[in-house]
Amino acid sequence: NQLSSVGLLESVRLENDRLYLSGLKNEGFLTGGWLELVVADAVTSHCPFNEFALLKNFRFRVKSSEAEVDLLLLTPSGSFLFETKTYLKSEGLESSAFRLYKTARLLSTPATRAYLVVPSAEDAEVSELPYGLKLASLSELGPLLRRAFYEASSSIS
Repeated sequence: NQLSSVGLLESVRLENDRLYLSGLKNEGFLTGGWLELVVADAVTSHCPFNEFALLKNFRFRVKSSEAEVDLLLLTPSGSFLFETKTYLKSEGLESSAFRLYKTARLLSTPATRAYLVVPSAEDAEVSELPYGLKLASLSELGPLLRRAFYEASSSIS
């Protein structure tokens, strides 16, 4: 009903324990777009830099390599990448992590500034990521960002 009241849905009805949605304005919202918005809000809320840009669903091409990242934060001390997953299964971990690592390398972003964000710890079947990437739940994201932004801002000469 809240989604309907803000214009993301035309109508919502519950019938025989099934939820029916009609007129969904943004198909990706329910499947993960909501998480991108929450992460974007957390990033901008914690960002200490006077000048920064946050790009959503950033697509780019370097020579023959094409890539996309859910959120790219550009700051005076470098960039930060955020890939969101509503659920991270162990069998999909290697491909998700490798794509994020490859994207970080293409954008000259250290792997330690590349985050795979899930809604909660229960939404990840894993606890660590390869390549030095960071795994964060929404509850962990604020403290991780504060620490990373502090380290980045203290490295500005």
